[in-house]
Amino acid sequence: MHSDVDQQAGRGADQAWSDRDLGAAGRGHNWPSAHWFGPTANAHVESFNGTLRAECLETHWFATLEDAEEIIETWQKEYNESRPHKALGERTANNFARQVAAGRNLTGLQSVEG
Repeated sequence: MHSDVDQQAGRGADQAWSDRDLGAAGRGHNWPSAHWFGPTANAHVESFNGTLRAECLETHWFATLEDAEEIIETWQKEYNESRPHKALGERTANNFARQVAAGRNLTGLQSVEG
């Protein structure tokens, strides 16, 4: 007896993911190819994930879901509003987002803070 995973393992990960994407598309799901989500696809996202893990998730004990939500929201607010980021030219994420929006003359957008 062979599983679907066993059969796909010999064909390479890209082909296996493509088959899954096609199956999902047939069921009405519309998302980009799964290999876009690989760890090397977006270094900024992986860097953020590592920072979140190291500074927040691994340093707190969450007693309840509400406790986790409060702690993570507090960390997120500090990360976006108070901390300058090297990749953003030493600007905060909110300041950078406002400058990008103003430069593109975007109107009708909600405030980054709220």
